[in-house]
Amino acid sequence: MLTNITGLSENQIAPYLSKVYKEGQALVITTNMRRAQKIATDLAFFCDAKVFVLPDFDIADFKYEAKSRNDLEEYLNAYSALLSGEKCIVVTPVLSALKKLQPKKVFVKNTFSINLNSKIE
Repeated sequence: MLTNITGLSENQIAPYLSKVYKEGQALVITTNMRRAQKIATDLAFFCDAKVFVLPDFDIADFKYEAKSRNDLEEYLNAYSALLSGEKCIVVTPVLSALKKLQPKKVFVKNTFSINLNSKIE
């Protein structure tokens, strides 16, 4: 189901979304990263679902810049939750939502999990 909600003040967004959101997965698109982080923090208080923030960056930047890997970790955690069908809410700035992503098949094919008991050869 696609729902477009506009006109809410910043303090009304999380309580409203927590009442509308029941189960499954939801995507919240905001104007900028600061607002996305604020909404995600508020949603985590009001909802029992996991809340992820898709960072506004290009993965290619990590090859050349000395940045924190926290954004990349958040990005991968969000996509893993979305692909697994886990109950979650993803909040992202509009610039991040407009970026073209690799197809699901390619992402899944190139993904693997490592656990504490895993043996890597």
